[in-house]
Amino acid sequence: MTKKLLLKTASIGLCLFISLPLFAQYPSEDTIQAPKISYRKVTLPRSRQYDGLPPYKISSIEVVSNVWDTSALGFMQVGMSNKVTGAAPDKRFPEYLQEFVNEGYGSLYTPNEMHLLWIVEDLRIAERTGAMSEKAYVRLKAGAYASTDGVSYKRLLQSDDVRTTGGMDVTHKHKGNIADAFRRLFDASMVACDTVLKDSLAPSLTREAILVLYMKKREIPALKDTSLNDGIYLTFQEFLENKPSITTFEIGEPEKKKKVPAYSVSADGQKTLVPEMWGFVSKGVVFKSVSNGLVPLERNGYGYSLTNYVDASVKRNKAMFTRSLLIGATAGIGGIVGGAIAGAATAKGIITLIETDAFPSLKPKPAATAIDMETGDLIF
Repeated sequence: MTKKLLLKTASIGLCLFISLPLFAQYPSEDTIQAPKISYRKVTLPRSRQYDGLPPYKISSIEVVSNVWDTSALGFMQVGMSNKVTGAAPDKRFPEYLQEFVNEGYGSLYTPNEMHLLWIVEDLRIAERTGAMSEKAYVRLKAGAYASTDGVSYKRLLQSDDVRTTGGMDVTHKHKGNIADAFRRLFDASMVACDTVLKDSLAPSLTREAILVLYMKKREIPALKDTSLNDGIYLTFQEFLENKPSITTFEIGEPEKKKKVPAYSVSADGQKTLVPEMWGFVSKGVVFKSVSNGLVPLERNGYGYSLTNYVDASVKRNKAMFTRSLLIGATAGIGGIVGGAIAGAATAKGIITLIETDAFPSLKPKPAATAIDMETGDLIF
């Protein structure tokens, strides 16, 4: 079986824009390599203690880090030209989260009372610059559990809290936004106790059993297999399973700001248009289909990030700051690479970025930097 990609300058485009992902054995936080970009450390506030009177006494809050990106919190913009830089915790995620929670809620700890267990699946920040102000975004995705004996835990809630705040300079707001997100998680946990702890039929699990449930989310071929199979993946589930429906295919020439056409190719060479696809893999490189082209992805931690996000952001912000036109920024890159990389040059030559589609309530939407490994949607 054969595959063909109609790339006018594929070799040039791939070298310029796509870093071929290096697939290794199933990683741990100690072995995952951080992307090669600069980072600014985000230190969480140590003096912000819980100032309320919770309805339940607690003896401890244990925080387990199960974040997909074990090296970063996302991205922020610094300097007059809004230079994009990575945002990272000032220590390893487990200590970063646990020390912050102990500082903020330790004054509430009373011996022999209820234990809380928080499993943090995502903690992410982002920024977006507008004409007159900036927006800061924060996402805290976590599961909360409670135990009255320190052995058996009942599930209180599964939360996915995504918020935005505005201002003239929002970079300094991230640490406070993160603290506020954890405050909301604590308050929601207390409210859930009213129902869950009084329910004698609510199932109980040990701490170890709970952790197994979350780790199983990562026991998928897209994260464990040493390589991805070339082919067209009609659904995100096929991608997770590393089982493309179509292994003999062609990718056609894209029309401007339209989906890239994909074709299955039969043994006799007949081509059939594929109406919809989640994406495809060619020579190990992942492309996600979007409304106006394709987004290249590369493995990052326990997920997949947009390959060209930082480069596209740098070009766009430089153009916005200098008001100059980036004429020819994509010169010489044609076919699928030139037309399909999300963030291709607009008529004015300014590089635009694709927005998230996972959080429709956010206005304006932040730039997408990765995909959600449960839904395949674009997240920040």
